[in-house]
Amino acid sequence: MKLSMQNKTSHHLEDNDEFYFDNDILNDKVHLFYKSDRNSVDEYSMSGHKFLNSFELSINTLGIEHDTMLKKIGNIIFARIKQLEKDYEMIRAHEDSQKKPKMATPEQNAEFNRQLKDALLNNGN
Repeated sequence: MKLSMQNKTSHHLEDNDEFYFDNDILNDKVHLFYKSDRNSVDEYSMSGHKFLNSFELSINTLGIEHDTMLKKIGNIIFARIKQLEKDYEMIRAHEDSQKKPKMATPEQNAEFNRQLKDALLNNGN
């Protein structure tokens, strides 16, 4: 017979309480943080796969009346993705503007000068 203990923690968020999570993609971990006004901090970690499965199950149990909430969450996520894309484009444009053109090598300069000389001599005839 397998013996297991179940520990259940329950928090009710008040106005100044915080609840947020951090997705550690490199280590496939999701860290959940709860911080209260009373300087109480709880932290939970789970694999990214387990978090996504739990999140999907939670969404599937919601009824149609939660549709508005899900749309708001979707809009927030979509807006953040768009902002990240815009930020990335600005960073890329800045990096591209900072790149200095490559200087020609002495061999390339000599070849260009030879071609220019040949062109000028041939046009003069």
